[in-house]
Amino acid sequence: MGVDYMDVGGGVAVATLQEVQDLSGASALLTDEERGRQWSKVIQNAVSAIQFLFISASLPSSLAAWLPSTIPMCGGPADGWDVGVRFKLEDVSICCVCSHLAAQVSEVKRRNQDYRELTNRLNFEDEILPIKSQDIFDSTVVPSPPESASANVFFSDEVSHADQAHESKYVNEFCSSNSSVQHATSPFKRDVVIWIGDLNYRINLPDNAVVTLINNKNFSLLSSFDQLCMWKESDEIFNGFCEPPLNFVPTYKLETWSNQFAVKENGKLKRTPAWCDRILYKGSNLFQLSASMYRRHELLGSDHRPVSATLTLTRSKLAQGSPISSSGIESSSTFEKSTPKGLQAIYLYDAKDCFIFSVQQLFMPSCSQELADDLPKLLVIWKESKVVEWLSFPEVEKFKGLHEVSAKQIFGVLGMVDLTHATYLIMITNYTSTGQLPQGQIFTVSDIEILPVSLGPPIPEHEDEMRNIDDREYSVLREVFNSYQLFFSPDFDVSKSQQRLSRNDSQSLSDDFIWNINILSRLNWWDTPKCFKSGSILVPVVCGFCKIVRTKVKSQSCLFALISRRSRFRSGVRFFSRGVDDNGHVSNFVVTEQILVTDAFVSSYELVRGSIPLYWQEGEAIVTLKPTPTLMQGPHEIAMKKHFAFLNSNYGNIGVLSLIDHHGVEADICKAFGEYMKNEMEKNPNILIYEPFDFHKHCGKSATTESREQITGLLDKFDMFHNNLNLFQREQGQQSQVRMEQNSFFRVNCIDCLDRTNVLQAAIGKKILLEQMQLHGLLAERDVVACRYASQHGYDLPLPKLESSFREIWADMGDAISHQYAGTGVSSAMLLDFHEWLTNVAGAEGRLYSVW
Repeated sequence: MGVDYMDVGGGVAVATLQEVQDLSGASALLTDEERGRQWSKVIQNAVSAIQFLFISASLPSSLAAWLPSTIPMCGGPADGWDVGVRFKLEDVSICCVCSHLAAQVSEVKRRNQDYRELTNRLNFEDEILPIKSQDIFDSTVVPSPPESASANVFFSDEVSHADQAHESKYVNEFCSSNSSVQHATSPFKRDVVIWIGDLNYRINLPDNAVVTLINNKNFSLLSSFDQLCMWKESDEIFNGFCEPPLNFVPTYKLETWSNQFAVKENGKLKRTPAWCDRILYKGSNLFQLSASMYRRHELLGSDHRPVSATLTLTRSKLAQGSPISSSGIESSSTFEKSTPKGLQAIYLYDAKDCFIFSVQQLFMPSCSQELADDLPKLLVIWKESKVVEWLSFPEVEKFKGLHEVSAKQIFGVLGMVDLTHATYLIMITNYTSTGQLPQGQIFTVSDIEILPVSLGPPIPEHEDEMRNIDDREYSVLREVFNSYQLFFSPDFDVSKSQQRLSRNDSQSLSDDFIWNINILSRLNWWDTPKCFKSGSILVPVVCGFCKIVRTKVKSQSCLFALISRRSRFRSGVRFFSRGVDDNGHVSNFVVTEQILVTDAFVSSYELVRGSIPLYWQEGEAIVTLKPTPTLMQGPHEIAMKKHFAFLNSNYGNIGVLSLIDHHGVEADICKAFGEYMKNEMEKNPNILIYEPFDFHKHCGKSATTESREQITGLLDKFDMFHNNLNLFQREQGQQSQVRMEQNSFFRVNCIDCLDRTNVLQAAIGKKILLEQMQLHGLLAERDVVACRYASQHGYDLPLPKLESSFREIWADMGDAISHQYAGTGVSSAMLLDFHEWLTNVAGAEGRLYSVW
């Protein structure tokens, strides 16, 4: 980096060079005198970086002290060493840093880590050197290659050999990566800091988009996708630093001796243009910096173009702010300060004739009669008869022999299930904390215990098949509970959406999502108080997916959550549970809720997926991995009408998006669905739009620029429908006033309602997320423009923390739902023996699903 002209005037100028290599030609410019040869030798030794500090002749008497430092980086020899110098100008402490961060567009996280590593390593001793008249350093000051070097050059008169030796020794101490600094201080605590270098941050847009914005001189929009700008605004790096607006053409990668960006032989760019070369600055509590100029210079001898900035130092009227931390991450969000709490244990007593479940240990000396009468009733299950009772403490403590029975701690009972030869109790023995929403904590079942209550008649020794059925049923039962995400909350009804919770909605819709409702009913659940409190013996759980992450929009902290609730109806596995039943319930019916929480607001939006609501099957599943969907005989029109009536009554207006193929094995079912949808829409005005979209034809089977453009074009067709819908939004706080409610939704399906459906729902979710951020007031107008541009073209949002959280959480949800419906482990068994898997394992699983 350099400048074509530098006017120090009455101030100080800092210039840096990086990736300096063969500069033997410099001697022609510097003459052959001894002074020129010394310059050339010093510069050539500075392979990685060299920093110059020029001081106006009017200032030496005010320049109190200086202190140099080199900072070895961990990225390898290519990154070399970075350079820092610290000096005092009257009572102002100034630090100038020259750094070269990791290259390549995909290495943004490594660049961020390089920055953090550098801020941790950059320290100066409290002792400072007096400034004296001095000439150029001797080359002994600079470490020799191959590890690279730094040089700090001051111009004045002469310097004594004793002073030069002292300063050489002092610099070399800092150039040693193994030196121990006893009284080191970081310049970020109290200094004015200027940071210069090839920071290598790139632009997160494709080449054609970058070139178009450059040609249109739309640098404001282009800089919204600059990696440094995005991560700095998230307070992840360069916290407290400023940079003037990037109102010039990117500085990399250009042809040497040309103003054209470098291209390959085929005409494509060698690198996406980027502002790699940057100048940032940070004031202190007492002094502030402001920029009056920031520009690119047309020095053509490199593939980079240097930049320069003019900064003015002023004294603040009042000390303000607080020292930034080297991590650059501060949190002021109130909801992040809460500490997760655990669950209250339940006590299990395995007596001779019965099981007893209690919220408190029995026979406690401190438990008076009055207190015992007020405690929740105990669950008693008699082993032989399987009779269930809810009794008081005094009633249970009269049982004989209980004093000798020790208590075992569990965390709730999921239900009781009858299989072929035995009845089992299913209990939660361990859990994990999933996260916290405004209503309370959510937990996930991480381990269970299956306890036999009553065994049937003994299986004869020669009845191997009967014994195998018993073993398989038990294995499938355990697999169902261990492989699915089952989540619950002791604080609120997690089966309900944010919108239904705000209504205190007592409708029975949420019962559709209580996965274990049937096996809970065996324990007289309906006769017990339906309160979701820590310590409740019976625990209703929801099956599906739940993940809550803390993330950032710019510098503002927020919670981003995704909850997918699977219906308990038609909950079998792929190939064996398809289509609709007589009540309008469809297979793989999942409602996904996307939630954004800030200190001021909560907003959410629900999306629906479900199998094609016709009677159809794939009878060839036992002989081929690609069975043909076949339409069955049945009252299709009636079942479809019931299905959409259910959706209209519970969710509102509908936009239907079908992604099945218009050709091949899916062609017939696609045609039939289209015909029945046409008839249904003529009678049902609440179905606003139906869009059949052949996903594989338009998008292929991998993510490309073309496929993103196709999906963006598809969503544009929904804009009229989309503009008429509302999200759910309510205020935080005691009032919790509802600002708007969701009044319509998208129903998306493909054949399996898995991969293709995941892609489209995530694309819709990103458009919804942009609206959520606007409703929460998280985006400035410039950010809105950039986010809309990204959404319209299918690019990543210029919000790296949120984009990363969004991608990860939607991918995890897709994997979870796919595993639950496609049955990854079961499909492996199917490959080994189709017939045995179908007649035995599927049969056992079918019986299990029927009891849910």
